[in-house]
Amino acid sequence: MTSLFTDIPNQVGAALGITAENAALLLSCCILISIAMVLAMAGKKVNILTTAIPMIATMGFLVAIAWLPYWILLVLALLVAGIVGMKFREVVQ
Repeated sequence: MTSLFTDIPNQVGAALGITAENAALLLSCCILISIAMVLAMAGKKVNILTTAIPMIATMGFLVAIAWLPYWILLVLALLVAGIVGMKFREVVQ
């Protein structure tokens, strides 16, 4: 039995002639790029945290519906933690 979320990559993969895993990655990238473009057009009020929070939340949703491998979310979270840590170090010094 398939659900709505697992059927979409299967149908896209069949239409494009690729595997369902590749179709899920392609769909995930399209969703993440569209959110990044919206945040990029938001203006000068957007900084690293206001960009990272919706992106990580969206990636968490994509991991939950099994369209995105969990390790990509972990690598991004470590990257954001490193960037925030460097910002805190600059503030403290």
